[in-house]
Amino acid sequence: MRIQGSNFGTRSAFQYQIHNKIYKVSDHIHQYAEIIVMLEGRMRITVDGNTEYLEAGDAAVILPFQRHSMSSKEVNKLAMYLFSPSVVSDILMAYDGKVGEGAKFKPTEATVKVFSEHICEKEDLPHYRVKAFLYMILSDYLDQIPLKESLGGTNVVSKVLTYMYEHYTEQISLEDVAADIGYSANYLSHCIQRLYGLNFCAALASLRVEKARNLVATTGKSNTEICYECGFGSERSFIRRFKEIMGFTPSDYRKRYYTGPFEEAKTKYFD
Repeated sequence: MRIQGSNFGTRSAFQYQIHNKIYKVSDHIHQYAEIIVMLEGRMRITVDGNTEYLEAGDAAVILPFQRHSMSSKEVNKLAMYLFSPSVVSDILMAYDGKVGEGAKFKPTEATVKVFSEHICEKEDLPHYRVKAFLYMILSDYLDQIPLKESLGGTNVVSKVLTYMYEHYTEQISLEDVAADIGYSANYLSHCIQRLYGLNFCAALASLRVEKARNLVATTGKSNTEICYECGFGSERSFIRRFKEIMGFTPSDYRKRYYTGPFEEAKTKYFD
């Protein structure tokens, strides 16, 4: 499983992309919320071990730190919206540490109208329209999907992961995290392993590799520069971990997947 880093960290931001392809993303988690709207085709989505199939007209909500994967057998078209929870912090407070019994739901006609006319494939989204859309679609989700208690330890682990996101460039240990958030290191280790099947070192390495993957794919920085920028102790350990998690060395990954600089126009930052 990979722990994904965002391009906007903990800033208040909204990012959107339209995908038209065969979609395959392995198990991962991240610190931002995610909304998927299926436009064409059919896609398999698994969230916290629960598998559902999205078809045209369906949508799905994935909350921060929920484990999820996605795949399709044929080319499909979907809109994906990633956003910092702070963009709609008041409505997300309604979850109060809970998660939905499922991710899939049907947006109402009113939400679909706003989505079609003001959101989908638009290049310049004003702040108020972004928030209106998020409030409407999250309200639809809350109206349709019952909430349940999340797996034990989820809130504690979210604190661990948040600490990791904020300090991954430093040489941190589980003991450092435990001292900061007020739990024993043994308890934190148990929670991480039970929820995500990873120990702390593997989780931290996954986050660092994800940050490095973005730099490899979008910049011309050297392995040495990326290594230390992402918190690895040496270039050798960076290359080894990158290959373990991504299946390629950083150089091979760049040859295959280099996309150039990230398209900043599709990320909106809010004060």
